[in-house]
Parts: sequence; C-alpha cells; structure tokens
Amino acid sequence: MARNWSVAVTGPIFSLRIILSLPDVAKSIYRNATLEKASLLRYMHGRESSLKEVHSGLSAMAAEAHLAMERLTRASEYIDLISTRYSQKLHDLFQILPSIENTLATLEARLLDVATRHEQSLSLKVRINRAIPSYH
Repeated sequence: MARNWSVAVTGPIFSLRIILSLPDVAKSIYRNATLEKASLLRYMHGRESSLKEVHSGLSAMAAEAHLAMERLTRASEYIDLISTRYSQKLHDLFQILPSIENTLATLEARLLDVATRHEQSLSLKVRINRAIPSYH
C-alpha cells in the first residue's frame, strides 16, 4: 500500500505554520483590541468633555434663571405694594370727592354772587355818574 506522503507532510506543515503564526495573530488581535480601547477611551473622554461643557452651560443658565426669578419676585412685590398704596389713596380721594364738589359749588356760588354784586356796583356807579353833573 502506497502512502500519500504529500498529504501526510502537508498536514503537519500546515499545522506547524498555524502554530508558528499564532504569535503574529495574537499580536494583531492584541493590537486591534488596544486600538479599539484607545479609540473608545478617546470617544468617552470627548463625550465627558462635551457633557461637562453642557453641564456648565446649564448651570450658568439655571443661575441666570434663578436671578431673574428673584428680580421678578421683587418687582411683583413692589407692584403689589404700590398698587395697595394707590388703591388706598384712590379710596381716600373718592371719600373726600363729595366734600370737594360741595366746596367748589359753594365757591362757584360765591363767585357768581361777587360778580353779580360787582355788576350791580358798576351799574350803580354809572347811574350816579349820570345823575351828578360833571364840573370839568
């Protein structure tokens, strides 16, 4: 029986080649894994930096919003205070308004009376001047 030495030799040589190439394959796998890890770390670092910037921006916006809210609260309190004061002053004014109207009506009547008396006085003066002869 004749042996096929080429198959018999090729099998162990192929196996030997595989065994000898294992360190290169392992190095390649290790290198690729290391590159992937480095790439992942760079990505995570960039993402972390971006998140820090976003957080910083949001913190600043929150602080500005808080300050604006405090200012609006103070403004609202001031408006309430002024509104209350002016409301009371308007109430007081409406309380004395009838008295002012009465005073103005009385003043108008007195002025009318003074004007009437003045007119009567002028009329009397004209009559007296006509009645008394002039000595010029």
